[in-house]
Amino acid sequence: MIRIALAQVNMTVGDFEGNLARCCSFWERGRQEGAHLVLFPEMTLPGYHAQDLLNRVDFLEANRRALNEAALWTEEGPAILMGFCDVEAGLSSPGGLPVRMNGAAFCMGGKVEQVFHKSLLPTYDVFDESRYFRPARNHQVLPFRGGVLGITICEDLWDEDYSTKPSTLAAAMGAQVVLNLSASPFHENKPSMREAVYRRAAIENEIPVIVCNLVGGQDELLFDGGSLVLNAQGEVVGRGKSFEEDFVVVEVRGSSVECPHNEAISSPRDRYSELFSALVMGTRDYFSKTGHSQAVLGLSGGIDSSLVALISTEALGAENINSYLLPTRYTSEESTQWATELANRLGLSFSVLKIEELFVEVKGALTSLLGKIERGVTSENIQARLRALLLMGVANERGALLLNTSNKTELALGYSTLYGDMCGSIAPIADLPKSDVFGLSRWAHQKGFGIPEGVIDREPTAELAPNQVDPFDYGKVSPLVEAMVGEFLSLDQLVEEYSLPLVKEISRRTRLAEFKRRQFTVGLKLTSKAFGRGRRYPIAHRFAPEEDF
Repeated sequence: MIRIALAQVNMTVGDFEGNLARCCSFWERGRQEGAHLVLFPEMTLPGYHAQDLLNRVDFLEANRRALNEAALWTEEGPAILMGFCDVEAGLSSPGGLPVRMNGAAFCMGGKVEQVFHKSLLPTYDVFDESRYFRPARNHQVLPFRGGVLGITICEDLWDEDYSTKPSTLAAAMGAQVVLNLSASPFHENKPSMREAVYRRAAIENEIPVIVCNLVGGQDELLFDGGSLVLNAQGEVVGRGKSFEEDFVVVEVRGSSVECPHNEAISSPRDRYSELFSALVMGTRDYFSKTGHSQAVLGLSGGIDSSLVALISTEALGAENINSYLLPTRYTSEESTQWATELANRLGLSFSVLKIEELFVEVKGALTSLLGKIERGVTSENIQARLRALLLMGVANERGALLLNTSNKTELALGYSTLYGDMCGSIAPIADLPKSDVFGLSRWAHQKGFGIPEGVIDREPTAELAPNQVDPFDYGKVSPLVEAMVGEFLSLDQLVEEYSLPLVKEISRRTRLAEFKRRQFTVGLKLTSKAFGRGRRYPIAHRFAPEEDF
């Protein structure tokens, strides 16, 4: 029997000392539990993904020193299998950079005994691993305690569309079980996708699959954990918790596996519970990993800022949120009422910063310069930018981060003000469609999380002009944006459900707003195709704009 402990840890990129300490506590727990091997996620020590830090020799050296220190733990106690960045001595790639591999180090007896490399390097969506790593040159298995373990790293199990099949090769080489060090980022439906991928690998190769997945937020990427243990029939026999660190013990007997103490066999979360947990974790980790604790938030009495207030309160604590209402002549009594009630329900400090006098001053200065202001959008944007000016001033003075409240549908349509309501250091709901802003807020209200029902029922309005309401039917526009951006549906497919004029108008707005999004802040990734790192469109182009999805 081989007892393997899965250490589902939350790492910080480049924090080698902190990452080592966190891993050591899990390793120590493995020793107490009688584990023979402690399995960690992909790129454990440097954190995932370190991006161009991997081009720095001092970073790579620190990564290796950390590995050597971790290996010393194993002089007495369980072995470890840990992700790191391996470097091939004496070789350099084009540009003079060291040849690097995405590696897994097997350490036992106080030293690094064997190193395995990732074979399949993804380059789709947010991934660009071939920019940094060279793939494995050969495939190896690990003899251990009378058994044989197949070692794979993340994408190596997602091999359906590749000619190389690492899990199949491992089985052919006599592996009794396949281990996978994973850093698979979350998006909606991703946990079920993973389970299906691992089930296929187990059934096709008639071999158990054990996956240890990273957890935690790293910039826009969210890692949900959910480590999995499947038997050779593809049945889930063990599961790590979602969106938090966890420790799962697996017992391997020949080609059978079981998790004697793990009860989380079925997925425990409904859709909105999962999204809410993801957003809270991502916000909390962004603040903690950038060394911040205080947040500044503009409350409008509307649904977007109310949802961000709830998320940030859960992530950081109400005592760390500084919230403000910034009214002008167009701000209704209803907005003040709902903003005040929300702050009271959540226990937030709440102040009013009136911008009417500043608005008059700035508008007067522009009028003196231009003769008159002819476009309504100019006047509207002045208000949004004055709010950002004051909120950023408070954030600067308090060493805090400004929370942005933009949602995905607004970002797609360009319905936001550059250097105004697009300001901020992190945008928790930037990848949440407007329809889900309503859905998640109503879920939160029903769960007693503090969002007043009146906020949800209000007609959306920016309140930057008299009697203003948002000019979109979000019930139609929000799913249309997702169909364009996330599903890449063709014009013919879209007009089966939506009118041709609406499709063309939303496509045009999305195309023209690219320059705004390019200047936007970090938005937490929730969907399969988020604006930002995973969607790379040129600003200047003339390709069939009416069909540009």
